[in-house]
Amino acid sequence: MDQFDRAQQIEAMQRDIALAEHQRRATAGAALTHCEDCGEPIPAERAARVPGVRRCIDCQRDHEHRHRLGAQ
Repeated sequence: MDQFDRAQQIEAMQRDIALAEHQRRATAGAALTHCEDCGEPIPAERAARVPGVRRCIDCQRDHEHRHRLGAQ
């Protein structure tokens, strides 16, 4: 195994750990009734379908867009 294979293996392990932590926090916390960014009510259907939801759909979309831009 060369250094590139090892680096990929470490990256995959870190990604798996981060994903597991995210899923744990999402299922552990109750969904909010209002968006943590804009304060608007989160629709009950969204809260029921997305465990631990913290943002309305528009704010979540903006959050993900900002995250993608920061990762580039």
